[in-house]
Amino acid sequence: MNISLCFRVLTVIAAFVASAKSQEETATVSPVEEASGSTTFPLVSRKTEVTESTSYGPLPDNFRRIVRFQVSEIATTNSYLIWKGGEVPTMYALTMCLRARLEHFSLAQSTFVSYFPNGEDQLTLFFDWEAHHLVLGAYSNSIRSTIYNATIPLYTWFTFCISIDFDTDSYSAILGPEYSTGELPKSNNEGKDRVIPGGGTLVIAQEQDKPGGLFSIGQMFSGDMADFILFSKVLSEKEMLRYVSCGDTPSSDVVASFTSLQGWDVIGETEIAIVNKSVLCDKKEKEFFVFPEQRIFPEAEKMCEKLSLPMALPESEEENQKLFKLAVAVESLCLSSYSTNVWIGAIGDIENEEWLDYNTGSPIIYDNLDKRYRYITEESHCISQGGSFYPAIWYTTFCSRFKPCTACEDAPKSSIKIRGLCRDSRLDRELHVHGLKNQKPMLQGTFYSNVFWNNFTWVMTSRNYPDIRAEMRIAFIDDYPIGLQRWHIEGDVCPDKDMDLMMTVCGEESFTCNDGTCVKISQRCDLKVNCDDKSDEVDCARAQVGLDYASHIPPPPPKKKDTITVTMDIIITAVRNLNLLDQKLSLDVTLVLQWEDSRLKYANLQEQMNRNLIDDKDKLWIPRLVITDDTGSQVDFQERRAALVVIKESDPLPDDDTNVKEGECCLSF
Repeated sequence: MNISLCFRVLTVIAAFVASAKSQEETATVSPVEEASGSTTFPLVSRKTEVTESTSYGPLPDNFRRIVRFQVSEIATTNSYLIWKGGEVPTMYALTMCLRARLEHFSLAQSTFVSYFPNGEDQLTLFFDWEAHHLVLGAYSNSIRSTIYNATIPLYTWFTFCISIDFDTDSYSAILGPEYSTGELPKSNNEGKDRVIPGGGTLVIAQEQDKPGGLFSIGQMFSGDMADFILFSKVLSEKEMLRYVSCGDTPSSDVVASFTSLQGWDVIGETEIAIVNKSVLCDKKEKEFFVFPEQRIFPEAEKMCEKLSLPMALPESEEENQKLFKLAVAVESLCLSSYSTNVWIGAIGDIENEEWLDYNTGSPIIYDNLDKRYRYITEESHCISQGGSFYPAIWYTTFCSRFKPCTACEDAPKSSIKIRGLCRDSRLDRELHVHGLKNQKPMLQGTFYSNVFWNNFTWVMTSRNYPDIRAEMRIAFIDDYPIGLQRWHIEGDVCPDKDMDLMMTVCGEESFTCNDGTCVKISQRCDLKVNCDDKSDEVDCARAQVGLDYASHIPPPPPKKKDTITVTMDIIITAVRNLNLLDQKLSLDVTLVLQWEDSRLKYANLQEQMNRNLIDDKDKLWIPRLVITDDTGSQVDFQERRAALVVIKESDPLPDDDTNVKEGECCLSF
């Protein structure tokens, strides 16, 4: 990284002719629509229409059984199923099929199934979140059937089958509609029969390092599973596709399954639920969040944007009724003077007199507008949904006059990153909007963290480290944790208990304003205000001076050199006086000195040199300029003005999320 300091001086020199040389809570959140139709707001989200059941027997065809793992607030290895329904046979071929929904990833791997015979870990089905691989591994994973580049988002049901055939040394797999097949890799077991021995221990949701035990928090499964089947044969592509599409599956050669749980021991923090088949198999309708604070439309749009959520736009009568029910539940907080509860994510195109999807700009495909209130004007080009007096009806609404509540779709476009934590913090650095608690959205960490509203402030906890608890210092009751906020943290390894943290959805080429909105990183410290709160032009120091920096000591020279190099350009801009008789000359001169100072870190640099001005240049070492004539006498030197700037000569260092704010940070050397 090459960065230089440049000192530009405009001077007047009166002298003899001379020359000079110098030189940076438990189970289920949602709302969950239960069988009774009531709405609850528990702590950990499992968004499914459920009927809790202790019946482990076979179910009618239109129902499915879900097994929920890690249902408590604390991560545990005491949550799993263990097979007791008969001895597992020796298998020369096998297929595992499963529907699953992950609530959290595990740091090492998320283990679906583990089989342990003869004192050796023989079979493991797991997801490697970091490599994006879905793997069925045999012989301590030395032989693998792998679905590469498997995109498995949290909180979403996915379906797959994966097989190994030792007779043909091949594997096959299907994830969603995508089918793949290939040859098994060689292993250290060459020369021996390749087979999965019978009589071992079969466990769901934990990885075994001994039969039925030695589980690890870093390898557990956290989430829901359904329709698990283990076959002692390879299913054909057609049979796998039938399973994926929720059709019939073969009934022969089934070793173990969730068709009945009578052969399974259900251990620890594990729950069973019965759901309609449509929950797993049908196309999902939109889900919505209603934020119980009144806002004008531009503020509501910004609220959804800060959480990386689309504004709520129902596309069917069913979705419109779903949003209406959520809004009516908080009508006492949301009802505007216009008798509407929530904004709709549509905007009026005045020129073409049509309503557009605010999120995409496309014409809306459904509306429930009152025929008398369909007009579009300069001030009234927004839509809000009626409350209980005008149930679910849409009305054209003045965008900046009325204040119903904000509604967003539960379809995050990106995750929320936390900036400002120390390097070794045990809190997650990535969060996801997921479910509600106390009528406000929960933010759930990729691995262990939960951020939720406790009716007084926002709280951050960890499922794996119960002693960690952080509370946000709020100024107003409707504050959200997005953007720059002050937190008090107990129980973490960071040395500071009171910390400024930035929660942001902004991408790699963006800068996060203090209010959580995003602007381009190139707009940071560009001498123009781009954030509504003006925070993009605050803390714009270009050079970061350490505590041990000494401005009276020159920078250290480069390696294998004894001196530093200072280059100087001399630009004569005017000849003011030339007296040959007295041999005197007066000149206007611009001097440009350039050097490198490896003791400094640089930040917020622009491509244009004149925008990288250092305000407090007295804190930095600057070469002292002495000009003499040919007799050695010092000439008169009058400085009119001077500026110190940083010249950006290379790309910035990788972003460091221990810094609260994004910014191009560079090192000189």
